[in-house]
Amino acid sequence: MSLYRAGNRRRRIEAALNIRSRLSFEPLEDRRMLSLVSDAPTSVDLIDEFDTGISQTDDLTRLDNSDAESVLRFRVGGISAGATVTLLAGETVIGSAIGAGASADVTTDGAHELIDGVHSITAKQTELGKEESAASPALDVTVKTTAPLQGEQVAALVPGGLETEDYFGYSVAISGTQAVVGAYGNDDNGNASGAAYVYEDSGAGWVEVAQLNADDAAAGDLFGYSVAIDNGTVVVGAHGDDDNGGASGSVYLFEDNGSGWTQIAKLTSSDGAAGDYFGAAVAIGDSAVLVGAYGDDDAGSKSGSAYVFQNTGSSWEEVAKLAGADGAESDFFGRSVAIDNGTAIVGAVGDDVHGAGSGSIYVYEDSGAGWGQVRIRP
Repeated sequence: MSLYRAGNRRRRIEAALNIRSRLSFEPLEDRRMLSLVSDAPTSVDLIDEFDTGISQTDDLTRLDNSDAESVLRFRVGGISAGATVTLLAGETVIGSAIGAGASADVTTDGAHELIDGVHSITAKQTELGKEESAASPALDVTVKTTAPLQGEQVAALVPGGLETEDYFGYSVAISGTQAVVGAYGNDDNGNASGAAYVYEDSGAGWVEVAQLNADDAAAGDLFGYSVAIDNGTVVVGAHGDDDNGGASGSVYLFEDNGSGWTQIAKLTSSDGAAGDYFGAAVAIGDSAVLVGAYGDDDAGSKSGSAYVFQNTGSSWEEVAKLAGADGAESDFFGRSVAIDNGTAIVGAVGDDVHGAGSGSIYVYEDSGAGWGQVRIRP
C-alpha cells in the first residue's frame, strides 16, 4: 500500500471517530441543558380544622408542631399527580406528601416547633422526571399557643359595683376592639336611671374603660335600654326620658376625646310627644344614626316611626322621619332598626300583613335627595 493511500485511510478513520465522539457526548450535554423544572404550587391554605382561632379564616392557631398532638395540616394547590410536595416554614422543611390530584394535604412532622409569632409557610413540588420547583406564594400563619379555641369563652365582662336589677347586658354592641353594654336598671342617678359601659380589647383581654351616664340623668330614663357603637362613637337610647312628655325618649352620643369618654350630643325628635319611646332602638353607621320610636301615633296608636340623624361635622341633625307607607295602629314600627352604607331597615313587629302580629320589615335608601321606602319584607 502506498504511503498516500495509507494516509488517506488514517484520515478517514480519524474523521469517523470524531463524528462518533460528537454523536455520543454532545446530546448528553444538550439534555442536561434542557432539564425541566417543576411548576411551583399555586397556593397554601391552613385547613379549617387546624385554624383554631376565633374564626376559621384568621390563620391563627395554637398548634405549634412541637409533637404529634400539635401538628398542622395544609392544603397545597396547583399540584401534579404523583409529585412530591414539600412544606416549609421559612427555609425549614416541616412536612411532605405525595400529590394525588390537583391538590395535596400535607401534615407537618410534629418535630420542628413553631414558636409563638408569624411564620411564612410555602410549598415546593418535584414532579416525576423534573427538578424541584420554586416556592409557592407564602401564607402567613400566626402561632399563639394561648390563643382561644373556636367557640371558647375569652372573657366574662362584669363591671365593678354591679347591683340587683341593674340589668347589665340587656343591650350590647361591638365595633372592632370596642364594645358597649347597656344596664338600663342602674340607679346611680335615681331608680332605673340607667348606665352603659365601654370595654376595649387590650390584646391581653377585655378591659372596662368607661361607665357612661347622661349629663341630665334622672330616675326612670332607662338609659342603656338600647346601645350601638361604630368607629369610636357610642349611641345610647333612653326611651324613658321625659323632655317632651313622659316616655317621649331621647338618645345620647359619646366619643373618646383622648382623655376619656364624653357626651357630645343629645338627640330628640322634632315632633316628640309623650309615649313615643324614642330611643327604644338605635343603630349607627357611616356618620348616620337611626332611632326607633315605636310608640309614635302618626298613623294610629303605636303605629311607630323612625328618625335619621346625620353628622354635619359640627352637629347631629335630624334629616328624615321614616314611617311605613301602609302604617297602622299597633304596628310598632321602629321596635328594631339597623343602618349601613345609606340603607336603613326598620322592623314593625306588630304589622298584620300576614295575620295579627305577623310582622314586617321596611327598607329605605338615601337617594341623595332624601330617604325613600324601596321595599317591604316579607
